Amino acid sequence: MERVKRRWWTWGVSLIALVVIAGAVLSGAFQLAVLTVPSYREQLADWVSGVAGRPVQIGGISLAWRGLAPRLELNDITLYSTDGSEELRLERLSLGIGLRRLLAGEFLPSHLEISGIRVTAEVDAQGRLRIAGFEPGETQQAASHEQWLDGLERFEHVAIEGSELRIAHHAFGPTPLNVRIEALDLDKTASGFELAGELRLPADRGGVFTIEARIDGAVAQFSSWRGRFEANIQGLRPQGWLRPYLLPGTQILAQELEAHISGEIERGHIAHAHVELNTGALVLARAGVLSSALRSAAVFDYTRTPQGWHIDVTELDFDGES
Repeated sequence: MERVKRRWWTWGVSLIALVVIAGAVLSGAFQLAVLTVPSYREQLADWVSGVAGRPVQIGGISLAWRGLAPRLELNDITLYSTDGSEELRLERLSLGIGLRRLLAGEFLPSHLEISGIRVTAEVDAQGRLRIAGFEPGETQQAASHEQWLDGLERFEHVAIEGSELRIAHHAFGPTPLNVRIEALDLDKTASGFELAGELRLPADRGGVFTIEARIDGAVAQFSSWRGRFEANIQGLRPQGWLRPYLLPGTQILAQELEAHISGEIERGHIAHAHVELNTGALVLARAGVLSSALRSAAVFDYTRTPQGWHIDVTELDFDGES
């Protein structure tokens, strides 16, 4: 019996070694084919351009293995607008096929990883949104955008890291808000998806924003989202957020301002949120008049209603104010 077990173990190790060696040979052959047939890279770029509805340039292509799963790596990807200006840039895009799908005979990618993406989102005065040149109302681009969103449904895991998002909105003034995406992971579940992320806010607006959510519904259909979320923000700086609404010369300084937010999502909107704010020293100054507190805290609840929304403040404390 012990000899049979050893035999199975030997066969198993040999099979895994054979797969790894075959993967290395296949990766080398693929890389050689890409180098010797440069038109292959252009053909792939043309196909991506057709799907995106925008010119696309791909710097490099390679085949790699993670464990027993193959991964197609695309490097230095640039998406251009119709006038030739750069709209979006990615340092690396990786497509992987999970071992479970391979054993089932399915060869569509199930894992998507993106790093070094730089994209701009613009919201105009009418509330219209443009992301990397895609704008609702432009038939061809909107249809392509929907294809990209629908394509997310096939992925069991999506990860974004080391990326930047520039948000242009009149509420932020003339300078876009630059948010760095340290890590953002989306994992499919039986009824929806789980989301976990860490974002770094601009220096004049705060520190680190983290979020976790468990949502029921399709990833690409925002109106179907239903679930709960929790978010934490450390090192908030209110001056940066409130600057467009403050009277000239007004200063608000807060040490160690932290926020904890938990709530529920219904039909793609925040239906309810419980917010807790805590600070160290708080200073409000304008026209030579100074008000301060050693510590402050606020607790309130936000509720979305058919008529709009309302906020219930349940706690508002200022200790050592002057």
